[in-house]
Amino acid sequence: MPKQKSSGELLRDWRIGQGLTQTEAAVALGYSWRMLVAIERGDRKPELQRAIEIEEKTDGEVPADAFYPELRRFLALRITRRAPPTGTGRQGRGSRRGSE
Repeated sequence: MPKQKSSGELLRDWRIGQGLTQTEAAVALGYSWRMLVAIERGDRKPELQRAIEIEEKTDGEVPADAFYPELRRFLALRITRRAPPTGTGRQGRGSRRGSE
């Protein structure tokens, strides 16, 4: 089984695939060059909201859960739980307004 790529490797692969330099990718993603290099090396990771923005800006090629693997478990739990039934209010009781 092939080794799963790190978040930094995914980001670097996306950048190279887009034909961007590190500086150009940093600008496109709203980071400084130093921060982008640190993320690609695996020395730093973006804050959660920024990781979500990276996922959006890379069209999902660099998913947020690559930076935060615990998101996979959280999202899996949310997906597998049933949604609450709709219309569980006071159905059949009518409105109290106008019943004076």
